[in-house]
Amino acid sequence: MPYAEKYSEKHFTVSQSERSEEIQNYLEDIYISSNAFNQFIEKVTSREKRTIVVFYGDHLPGIYGEDILEKNSFKIVHQTPFIIFDNKNQIEKNDLSESGSMIVSPVYFSNLVLNNTSLPFSGYYQLLNNLFQQLPAFENGYYYNGKDWNKKITDSRTLNLYKEYMMIQYDIIQGKKYSEKFGFFDPV
Repeated sequence: MPYAEKYSEKHFTVSQSERSEEIQNYLEDIYISSNAFNQFIEKVTSREKRTIVVFYGDHLPGIYGEDILEKNSFKIVHQTPFIIFDNKNQIEKNDLSESGSMIVSPVYFSNLVLNNTSLPFSGYYQLLNNLFQQLPAFENGYYYNGKDWNKKITDSRTLNLYKEYMMIQYDIIQGKKYSEKFGFFDPV
């Protein structure tokens, strides 16, 4: 931010939006980032040591006008793509999902990587694995159960796992860090 008046030369044209210039500049940012990412992946690919890269956008920018937001669903507006790249090609698309893509909250990215390595798990990552099986994505008061987005969690097992997760988050961020003191984050 800001996305206006950044580039004198642009590769893209946007029309029919109240924020066309900002969107054009944002697309130029993506173009430049994509080229840099490709160069980075080329270097990672040539490494001898197995290297796994997780790359994602935290969220879409807040540059879209009401005209665009009205034409798209909550699901579309809140999704961003992600890539898990393994320079030794040991993560199969099937390890992520049937199609090689999925709806997942970023909190699970570490688990998606750990599940494809021989690295040890902690209690925290086991909790995340259990929660992921029931609730693969959640964001801003919406919960994705693997089929659809809902405004509340109806399954009691999922709700209990989610509450455990939230309790750990509270403990680490605002609490007394009991989970850390008792080794919940130590690999086993």
